[in-house]
Amino acid sequence: MQTKQYDLTGFNNFLNTIIPPSEMCHLLVQLAFEHVQAVEDGALNHFKDNMSTIELMYDQFYKLAEQE
Repeated sequence: MQTKQYDLTGFNNFLNTIIPPSEMCHLLVQLAFEHVQAVEDGALNHFKDNMSTIELMYDQFYKLAEQE
């Protein structure tokens, strides 16, 4: 598997000037709780997919927040 190099300048700027990783973690947790309250019967698979995405993002932002 070939490693790809990404230009993360925009993302780095986002974290340093718009919202710090710790605040993003807080917002992702809020989003998860709000999503739990809004889920309707029959949308369980969609809910699970969304929660998996939120979990992946949270894990990465949490690692960054530990560096603050």
